[in-house]
Amino acid sequence: MKINFGLTAKDYSQYRAGYPDELYKRLKNYDVGIKGQSILDIGTGTGYLARGFCQTRRSGDGNGYI
Repeated sequence: MKINFGLTAKDYSQYRAGYPDELYKRLKNYDVGIKGQSILDIGTGTGYLARGFCQTRRSGDGNGYI
């Protein structure tokens, strides 16, 4: 059976929870995603991880991103 992701994308985006903010805070503790650092998300798929880093960096939440 061949799956057509284009037909299921709407459901996937509606029901797929992103990563919790806590993940990005924990990664920062390991110096991942710190100021001046470039991040390459290989095999990004839906882009949840990359979008999360972008949102965290823009939020100005005091985590030291940007």
